[in-house]
Amino acid sequence: MTEQARALLLKAADVQEANGLHQQGWYDRMQQALDTPDPRKCRVCALGAISTAAGLYPNELSSSYPGADLAREAARLLADHLVKQGLAKPPDDGDPVRTVGVNWADKPGQTAGSIAAVMRATATA
Repeated sequence: MTEQARALLLKAADVQEANGLHQQGWYDRMQQALDTPDPRKCRVCALGAISTAAGLYPNELSSSYPGADLAREAARLLADHLVKQGLAKPPDDGDPVRTVGVNWADKPGQTAGSIAAVMRATATA
């Protein structure tokens, strides 16, 4: 399934660039309330982009819906890449959600483009 996870990261990079970056949450709930009822069209965090690319809502990474296992594999692949490249420190429990979200994508200075670039680098590494 790793090749599918790599392909999903490429798709997630496109979602991240198209939707824009939201930090400190799965997706921009204010944008959802004001602009679009579909959270898959809102600004998303890196993990939200992966979930959306898998056909899920941005906050369904840990669900049991079809596509969630692949989304979690893609998140773990990204987390492993971030740690290997020294871009994020893993939490004590190694949780890829905290590695990607809190320890990397939520950092000041991140942009949709910078996150998409690392997703693509991970997918092609």
